[in-house]
Amino acid sequence: MKNGDNYRPLEGWAAFAESTGKHGYTDYVKPGDIVDKATYNHFCDCLPPAAFGRGYLQMGETFNHICTEDGRAVPTFLTFARGEDGELHFCGDLPYRRYRKDDGKGEIAIWPGDVL
Repeated sequence: MKNGDNYRPLEGWAAFAESTGKHGYTDYVKPGDIVDKATYNHFCDCLPPAAFGRGYLQMGETFNHICTEDGRAVPTFLTFARGEDGELHFCGDLPYRRYRKDDGKGEIAIWPGDVL
């Protein structure tokens, strides 16, 4: 639902940073938040995407790393995807070509074959 508590337009990021002193994008949004097309375009245009396709975007620079059970370091990327509601959502920082989908038991990362 746009204009609700989970709607985060790009233009609101600067105001948030000014009022809180927190300038990071992930300070402003959380996984599941709805973003506007300007946000999607901003992260698509600032660097060539790591992964991109029909309403799916991973920013082209590693955001963080997670350690797998076997000790490998796996890079994560800021991820956006169009949800079943038709809105663009921030999915968090996820491994390459993954996104979050609610399975009714909480959010899980799955292969995005149905969006790419």
